[in-house]
Amino acid sequence: MSRSAFLRLTISLILLLSMPSMVMSDTTVQPNTKYILVTGFEPFGNESTNGSWEAVQHLQGGVMANKKVIVYQLPVVWEKASEILQGLILKYRPVAVVAFGEAGVEPVRLELVAKNARDMYRDNNNQMPATYFISASAPLTLHTTLD
Repeated sequence: MSRSAFLRLTISLILLLSMPSMVMSDTTVQPNTKYILVTGFEPFGNESTNGSWEAVQHLQGGVMANKKVIVYQLPVVWEKASEILQGLILKYRPVAVVAFGEAGVEPVRLELVAKNARDMYRDNNNQMPATYFISASAPLTLHTTLD
């Protein structure tokens, strides 16, 4: 089970090591280029914006720590967001994935543990998740290697 498969769609900030619904600019893979992948989400429900996307969209094409930043907006649709994210990781082989989202009342929260669990709510296609666990064969948690 890859780390990306553990990404929770509870729309919260999570930092992981390890196709788009919106592309900000040219995202052709360039040889010998290292990437940082940054994601935010489309608006959820009746909202007109999503703070996670508002916070990251301007980073597209930038450079952080000598790595090119690639930014994508993910759909708030069960299964689809994780499929897209896994495809992006395979395409770019990023040195880091920073997935932003909205949750709770805290202005910023860094999640250091990915949980193999889904929140049970309807997505933008009005669908409930098929199962509570993201992967039946995976452990309940995965800790980052951040210091």
